[in-house]
Amino acid sequence: MGFEVVEAANGRELFWALESHRRMDSLDEVIVLADVHMPVYGGLDVLEAWNQDDFPHAFIVMTGSPDEVTLRRAEELGATLLPKPFTSTALCELIQTLLR
Repeated sequence: MGFEVVEAANGRELFWALESHRRMDSLDEVIVLADVHMPVYGGLDVLEAWNQDDFPHAFIVMTGSPDEVTLRRAEELGATLLPKPFTSTALCELIQTLLR
């Protein structure tokens, strides 16, 4: 789809990658795809710690076990929940929907 991908091995790296984009004033171009259960900090933990005024364009969290607490928390934080497993086609369609 023509995106530049920045990988983060854990939630701490994700947080600092977002901070780097914020400093470059390019968060409006960022789509985050993070797992609910990442080492150090989970995707929702990173989102919760993030300043809502500097929110990335879209924040997608994926999980293989979408329990009620996770669903509610994702909704409260404004994240889009993507249940695993998913196809690359489903991910691309979701991203296109979020970009509209």
